[in-house]
Amino acid sequence: MALTKFAFGLRVMFVVMMLSGCQSAVYYGDVSKQAPAKKPTPAAPVIELGSSVPHPEQPVELPANRDALDEVTLQVQNMLNSSSWQQALDMSERGLRIDHRNGYFYQAITEAYVGLGMLDDALEFAQLGLRYCGAQSACRANLEQLIRVLQ
Repeated sequence: MALTKFAFGLRVMFVVMMLSGCQSAVYYGDVSKQAPAKKPTPAAPVIELGSSVPHPEQPVELPANRDALDEVTLQVQNMLNSSSWQQALDMSERGLRIDHRNGYFYQAITEAYVGLGMLDDALEFAQLGLRYCGAQSACRANLEQLIRVLQ
């Protein structure tokens, strides 16, 4: 009998502890009547008429990058002309780190891979390079020709 009273007492204490843990110390009232807090919206930038705003898709190049890009392009051309395929590949990858949207470097990497006999890689870079060459550009014409040969 003592054991059952003890077990009953434990059960009652357990229920009381559980119920007291569910009790909230803060009263919120009727939540449905409260309007949610609004976050302030940032003010729109003021653009004066006649001012030029760069298109967001066109990267603004710094003069230092332009000089570095021209230097790398010249070196790549010299390496391709002298059949230094691995050096041309390395330098073209450096050019892509400067400007990853420059179709010429994709074309140069394609030519370097062809020179190294890595035709699958050449085809992959030729197809990637089409994204960054203009519709009527020599870059696009060269890459399309290389793709036809490689396929």
